[in-house]
Amino acid sequence: MRVLFALTYYRPHVSGLTIYVQRLAEALAARGHHVTVLTSRYNATLPRYQVLNGVHVVRVPVAFWVSKGAIMPGYVREALPLLREHDVVAINLPNTPIEAMLLPFLARFVVRRPITATYHCDVQLPDGLFNRLVDEAVFTSNLVAGLMVDRVVAYTDDYANHSRFLRRFPHKRVVIPPPVVVAETTPEAVAAFRQRHAPNGEKLIGFAARFATEKGVEYMLAALPLIQAEIPHVRVLFAGEYQNVIGEEKYWQRLQPLLRQAGDRWRFLGVLDPAQMATFYTACDVTVLPSINSTESFGLVQVESMLCGTPVVASDLPGVRVPVQTTGMGRIVPPRNAEALAEAVVDVIRRRAEYVRLREEIEQFFSLQTTVERYEELFARLIEEIGGREARSYPQPVSFLPDGRVSKRDYLRAHLREVPPFRALLRGIECRLFEEAGDLEPPVLDLGCGDGHFASMAFEEPVLVGLDPQEELVREAQQRGVYRYPLVGSATSLPFPDNFFGAVVANCVVEHIPDIEAVLREVARVLRPGGRFLFGVPSHRFADMLLGSTLLRRLGFEGLARAYGDWFNRHSLHYHTDPPETWLERLERYGFVVEEWTYYMTPAGHRAFDLAHYLSLPRLVSRKLTGKWVAFPNPLTNWLFERWLRPHYEARPTGEGPYIFFQARKRPA
Repeated sequence: MRVLFALTYYRPHVSGLTIYVQRLAEALAARGHHVTVLTSRYNATLPRYQVLNGVHVVRVPVAFWVSKGAIMPGYVREALPLLREHDVVAINLPNTPIEAMLLPFLARFVVRRPITATYHCDVQLPDGLFNRLVDEAVFTSNLVAGLMVDRVVAYTDDYANHSRFLRRFPHKRVVIPPPVVVAETTPEAVAAFRQRHAPNGEKLIGFAARFATEKGVEYMLAALPLIQAEIPHVRVLFAGEYQNVIGEEKYWQRLQPLLRQAGDRWRFLGVLDPAQMATFYTACDVTVLPSINSTESFGLVQVESMLCGTPVVASDLPGVRVPVQTTGMGRIVPPRNAEALAEAVVDVIRRRAEYVRLREEIEQFFSLQTTVERYEELFARLIEEIGGREARSYPQPVSFLPDGRVSKRDYLRAHLREVPPFRALLRGIECRLFEEAGDLEPPVLDLGCGDGHFASMAFEEPVLVGLDPQEELVREAQQRGVYRYPLVGSATSLPFPDNFFGAVVANCVVEHIPDIEAVLREVARVLRPGGRFLFGVPSHRFADMLLGSTLLRRLGFEGLARAYGDWFNRHSLHYHTDPPETWLERLERYGFVVEEWTYYMTPAGHRAFDLAHYLSLPRLVSRKLTGKWVAFPNPLTNWLFERWLRPHYEARPTGEGPYIFFQARKRPA
């Protein structure tokens, strides 16, 4: 299936909603589905397009904010083609009126795709007339969205029966427990954590949340002195985002006196990675979830805590109370009641052994696998029901691979949104070639990675190493997040041990390096025996198949035709435009067996590629002035370029072509 998720905030933002969607999206991608997340570019430094753990992320720039809602004028421009490319849409509510109503409308009435809405919580913004108006606007728009979607997913029946929104859709409602994942920790890590934060045997109270109004932070601060009166040596550890939380600046300032009063009894740990969170939960004596209103509908963190063996004190709110009621691993207390919260925390600490349950008991009720399987069943059923479509329906245009499979992505269209048309045509074809080549054995080295754009399009999983000699480009690659280790280095002297990589890829790179012998020698050295080397290069026909060369030759100017081709090669810094026989001999000399090679791009496509260079002048200027090929998206221009280039993107050469793609393998030892 091709699944499109939509929500306002996605990673690296941290909240219960983003964690929910991230876990579900990554789990579906790991099970072989093509998953895309459409979200806001809430931070201007984030890349517009990115692949994170197999999930394609598309971020829409934000023009301005209304409280916590993002206003994105370019939303429709990004959403419409994505809707056409996917089988099913999963939106997340609550959301801003534009996002909440627009996507269901487009999915239901324009593109006709099945659509679900996972309802995470009711909205309750801080006090104030404006915020009350925003609350009502959001509720009304979400209500309209609920009428248009095919199914509404709730976390629990308990919350659904009390929610102002969910109780209006009993006929559409599906209950799916949220995805819960906990990393592994070690006794050594837990001991080190306690030594750092409880060196004198203090009892540790964990509080995992964003510093937000609905989390009830002030009630935990008020409860702390009461707890200390019963258990003198105690400390609260707050794990999560706490400074500059969007929409919570006034709340942070209001609680500063209480935080100063708490002193070292209250420590902020910041945002922790999954392994650190597992250590945090395990090291704590109890964790708390003192939420105050229906903005909290479940509280994933309390189940995570339970799976790590630590009981929970949670507010007696619909949905929030379900984990404790289901497992018995903790206490529930009235919301907004510091005295009750303090009494329950003291009780759980003193009688902790009575509250702890085995991990296997918790997993009977809450697991990632259960959640993912239920979503798969829901999506497949809707795809089949809505219009009687199969679970693998693909909108036009469709690209087919040589073995008859449908290409995972329309690489031409995706590239046209971000790069000039000449590059979109060439890189789109090359992305498809790498897709056809199949999975790569990790670890993978991307040799000559440039700014990482090609890897972000071609590879669904992060590549271990991207290496390029230009530091500025490597910084861009680092921002894209497609390489775990983006490095500055030379292909003629690779800084890696022998027999290290399972695969090396080099897309239109090696022709730019004068010492090709050193490159091949180094690639052979760092590849494991049997490792694959995939690369594309211009062929010996590159220069004479250009549009300029072709026109001049047809006019009888043979010398000028050769001069034009030579000029283009010099301008492109091509040191090696050789026939396949030359490459085969080189690869053989350095211990490679060529399993397959093929020409790519037709002569007509190459002529269009040449002409597109001159038509791309505005984007070249944009790159010089702004650092971006496409500073301002232009759907009309993209549509015109796509109409022109589409036949050349789909066509394959029947004879010689301007480029060659090699699939080689290092000989086994």
